[in-house]
Amino acid sequence: MSHRQLCWVGIVGTLVLLLGTRLAQSLAVPRHAPTGMVQVAIVPAGDDVEAAVRQAVALAGGLDDVIESGDVVLVKPNLVMDAPAEGGMVTDPAVTRAVVQLAREAGAAEVIIAEGSAQYREGDPNRDRFCTQAAFRVAGYDADGDMADDVTGAPLVDVNDSGGTDVADPGKVRRVVVPTGLMRTEYWLPNVVLDADVLISVPVLKNHYLAGVTLGMKNLIGLLPNDLYHGPGQVYGKHDLSHSPTELDQHIVDANLARRADFVVVDGQRGMIDGPNGSQVIDPPMDLILAGRDVVAVDTAGTLVMGYDPRAIPYLQLGAQSGVGTTDTGYIRVVGMPLAQVRRDFPAPYGSSPAQRADAGSPTVAITAPGGAVWWGAVTVVVEAEDNDAVARVELYLDGQQVGQALASPYQFALDTGQYPPGAHTLRAVAYDRSLNDAEFSQGVTFALPSLTPWVYLPAVAKNHSSPTPALPALVVEDFERYGDDGALRAIYAVNDVGGANGGQISLAYPPDVGGGDQGLAFDYEIKHPSPADYVGFERRFAAQDWRGYGTLCVWVKSDGSHRHLAIQFGEASGEVWRYDVDVSTFGTKDFQLPLDEVTFQWADWSAWENGQIDLDAVDYYGFFVGGNLGAGTLYMDEVQLTQ
Repeated sequence: MSHRQLCWVGIVGTLVLLLGTRLAQSLAVPRHAPTGMVQVAIVPAGDDVEAAVRQAVALAGGLDDVIESGDVVLVKPNLVMDAPAEGGMVTDPAVTRAVVQLAREAGAAEVIIAEGSAQYREGDPNRDRFCTQAAFRVAGYDADGDMADDVTGAPLVDVNDSGGTDVADPGKVRRVVVPTGLMRTEYWLPNVVLDADVLISVPVLKNHYLAGVTLGMKNLIGLLPNDLYHGPGQVYGKHDLSHSPTELDQHIVDANLARRADFVVVDGQRGMIDGPNGSQVIDPPMDLILAGRDVVAVDTAGTLVMGYDPRAIPYLQLGAQSGVGTTDTGYIRVVGMPLAQVRRDFPAPYGSSPAQRADAGSPTVAITAPGGAVWWGAVTVVVEAEDNDAVARVELYLDGQQVGQALASPYQFALDTGQYPPGAHTLRAVAYDRSLNDAEFSQGVTFALPSLTPWVYLPAVAKNHSSPTPALPALVVEDFERYGDDGALRAIYAVNDVGGANGGQISLAYPPDVGGGDQGLAFDYEIKHPSPADYVGFERRFAAQDWRGYGTLCVWVKSDGSHRHLAIQFGEASGEVWRYDVDVSTFGTKDFQLPLDEVTFQWADWSAWENGQIDLDAVDYYGFFVGGNLGAGTLYMDEVQLTQ
């Protein structure tokens, strides 16, 4: 007995003293019940079934924190009757054996394969109590009849055996109380099931003429012994459990309340379309393996894979209402292959419930805000999504990594662009509807560098001429060293080409065309039109900053020797712009040191007029413009600084 079993015995013992034996016996619940988002893996089965099972289990979270060292693990395939696995009626032994191997690798001390088959095939002459043994043999688990799996050696247990027909041998079965049972509040379960630390349900993908579908939840009906639940005049079958359309669903939920599965692996290689004991497999076969920790979520995904609406399968809805798991596809994340990609439409309507066709229409989705191709700082990404039924979830991805999800409108996501490298990025919004049909929208965007570090020490201010003048150190406004590429530079600086009348482009410059450090700015321009459209430039705008206390604007410029003029200008939040003009033919390279006064800088007569005085308490713009005779050239700028 494992350490955890000993602890459980102690807990149950205490409950027996406090509450009575029957209540204590009802506490067979999984240790690792999922909360929040749950993952269901869907992968192609291919030719290597074990590899596919390994991949699906890993994508669904793995078994390492489900199985503890020394655990006893019970694996429950679906062997409804003695049928070969190739027909899609029963779980392929290759899938079950892969699960056995994974359980052993996760630390299980013992792995048991257990089943309680319902019946024999029609016409089988040997119609006795031991249909499970026949099922193990015909399905390919036990060719020699020694009740050990032929490949893994795992013991094969017939859980139909309660000690004899209508016999409840305490060495084989115990009564379990299900206080919230829908049909009954007491069920007999085999000791081997109740004593196992972990239960893994390994159903086969097929529909069901009574329940609509049969997957991980329905599979657990096989744990209820035929010896105690057979129909009148029979020694096999489970028809003492009502199979009417509504009552069978409730029995299925009760079985899962009595002992829930800790993990589910679905054999979806084939896909029976006239189940549960028919003869037709969908063409071509499904070629899938599904896996997950939440049995209701896995069954919901499996139902959709068959093209059925989970809302039309009563036991799934009842299971969710009873706390067995979730059918809310907003909380079910399919990993591996997209569900809509693998979905096939099994016959519908089907069964007594009956199973109904799921919606196949995809939702619509678009990123609507913020606008523009360049973002910086903290932004709110707004996604609009609609569906003819209902949107279940919207996910947002940045460069392939999920950065957010929303389950209800408005679909809004906070994104701090400063946490990512500047330059080009791809945003992708994916919307899922209630049937897990999906649609996506991608948008390229450039993340700009936030204002350079020194700027954060300049507080944004309102106009207030009476404010005291702060004493500030020399400030590097721009040295161009922090831009990783031209795209990042262009995200901060905008070219003003007079509505396309002239040509202009900025890019990073490198030695010897810099004033210091490793990078500067190159401005390639072309004047194509005469006055008054004979200028082109670039500019940087920002939240109003307080420049008071600084007396000089410095900038390094390398001339192209043309007889054009260069305007160095800055603007106030009031709209007033101040400019300094120089003929670029008068110098080669020069460190300009321009006093911030009305003698050096002249008011630009095309700008707003406030008072005709330079007010440095709310500066929100600076720029460089070239004007004059027609032609092209290149200027270089670097080391923009403010000094006292």
